[in-house]
Amino acid sequence: MASSQVWHILGGGSLGLLCAFHLQTAGFAVNLILRSSSAVAAFKQNGSCVGLFESWRKDSVPSWRRSPPLQATSIPCLEKTASDNNRNVSCGESPPKGLGTTRIHRLILATKAQDTVPALRNLLPYMDPGCRCILLQNGVLAVAEELQQTLGEQLGWPTSRQGLHPQGRATTCADVAGSKGDAAGKMRLYVASVTHGCYKEAPPHQDIQHAGPTAALSDRLALGLVHAGFGSITVGVLGPLLASAAALAFTEQPFFTHSPPCRRDMAAVHGDDMAFLQDLAAGVPSLNIRPEADPIVLLHGLLAKLAANCAINPLTVLLGCCNGTLTELPHTRGIMLDICRELIAIFGPTPFSPLGSTSGGRELVPLNHPTTPEKALYDWVLAVAVATAKNRSSMLQDIVAGRPTELDYLSGWVLRAAAARGLQAPVNATLHALVKARERLE
Repeated sequence: MASSQVWHILGGGSLGLLCAFHLQTAGFAVNLILRSSSAVAAFKQNGSCVGLFESWRKDSVPSWRRSPPLQATSIPCLEKTASDNNRNVSCGESPPKGLGTTRIHRLILATKAQDTVPALRNLLPYMDPGCRCILLQNGVLAVAEELQQTLGEQLGWPTSRQGLHPQGRATTCADVAGSKGDAAGKMRLYVASVTHGCYKEAPPHQDIQHAGPTAALSDRLALGLVHAGFGSITVGVLGPLLASAAALAFTEQPFFTHSPPCRRDMAAVHGDDMAFLQDLAAGVPSLNIRPEADPIVLLHGLLAKLAANCAINPLTVLLGCCNGTLTELPHTRGIMLDICRELIAIFGPTPFSPLGSTSGGRELVPLNHPTTPEKALYDWVLAVAVATAKNRSSMLQDIVAGRPTELDYLSGWVLRAAAARGLQAPVNATLHALVKARERLE
């Protein structure tokens, strides 16, 4: 079954390569979509494989493993101008040159948050109706908002320039997903919270084991990837998530205090989606994929991860330090606590409760029953920093490499959420401004 299913993966970063390795090793055909023909040539020169070193394993001596060979291609339209990117396209159009006659049925978007909408827009002509697409970005709540604003018409959604924070938003799954009883004809979008930790590294020249029954026999080096922290991929359907966020986020009642209307029709509209995700999880157990049917639980997990990103990443950029250093300094601990207070004020305590579901990676960090919601969130964020003490945040890596950060999709989204409720978030605002200044100086 798996061998007949082709997964396209856009994004040759560490997370995209991690998914490519495990999908290909599990028997799925994988086609990496890279940004340029030169990137494809470099990948082929490295043996068209991914080398994986699982340093997280403690029960055995880790060794490098080489995946079976993967297909790789580039698409010229990914380098279009901004004006070209404004062209309206839809699934099922005749594709431009790049993938030939290949159609995309299953897609993993493992790009940076700011690249997601342009990439998806340019890939729409390659997609068959009903294409299933999983978004793996940091700040995926902000990405979903941007998708709704800019591609809502093409995706069959009602649109609003106010994003996830409007008044009078449609709140049923069918309305937000755009299915209207014809879900099979619409793109299926899923969002994920990823807690795996990995980074690129050149593999050794020898002692590489071959993974999978059809592994390459070539001794050429593969692209190297270190899987340093084993986590999970909690994934759910985007439509119910949008409906829940729109219905609950900005009303006169406190955030997340009443039942979302989306739960009433979720099973009828999205039962096929959950079956697909469950089959995927069973087909690739090594990725620890966790399908989540409840949009509120999924939303809580994404907000918990957002809290860790907002409290850790900007400070590592400003101090040029690893995550663990933040826990050793009283000054940074105080700032992290202030950030948690602001998030509780904006979103309420419920999304950050350590009790209940373990979606979004919260199960990785046990807590000791703190006395207040602010202390609960702070203790959890602090424990995340301890658990990832030797890691450099992705935001710091972007700054060092001279790349744009995902700041506007993390603390920037928090500031927009606060403004929509008439609230202030001065600590988040200050860190946002300072990181923006650091970006300009690089």
